[in-house]
Amino acid sequence: MPSKDVPASWCEISLSRIAKNLQLALGLLPKGSQFCAVLKADAYGHGIDRVVPIICAQGVTYVGITSNEEARAVRAAGFTGTLMRLRSATVGEIKAAIGYRVQEQVGSLHAAHVFREIARQNGEIPQLHLSLNAGGMSRDGIELSTPEGRQACLSILEVVGQYIVGICSHFPSNTVQDLAL
Repeated sequence: MPSKDVPASWCEISLSRIAKNLQLALGLLPKGSQFCAVLKADAYGHGIDRVVPIICAQGVTYVGITSNEEARAVRAAGFTGTLMRLRSATVGEIKAAIGYRVQEQVGSLHAAHVFREIARQNGEIPQLHLSLNAGGMSRDGIELSTPEGRQACLSILEVVGQYIVGICSHFPSNTVQDLAL
């Protein structure tokens, strides 16, 4: 008699629970706030193609992604709102993502010059988020605690300031005391 394989683990995804949790989260936002649904890693394994209709139905107009494949999948699933890449991208990734209308991060003067060159070559440039380091968390951003970092920030604004639509950062702590600084 053949034996049935029983998986050691599995994941059951409840789309109705995702919708309800999103509804609860959106209900906590102050008026005028925007909500960014982060859908990297195939919507954290839930399936971009399954989650996008839920966020669209609830009026979410901002999605965070990390790769061009995620940008493609989000657009293919019907999302027409704003896409923001949650990391610095390579020149090739930036150029390949222009058709997906991805907002990119700029965290160095070199990157600002790359974006300006892309604009010169393509006649368009993605909207940008100025990436800043915060509280000792060095990632992809400008360190504003140093004179060199402040000067680099000013130089970036001179090069691509007209394309900057937001500021992004990572905080190394989520305590009330640290966030109040």
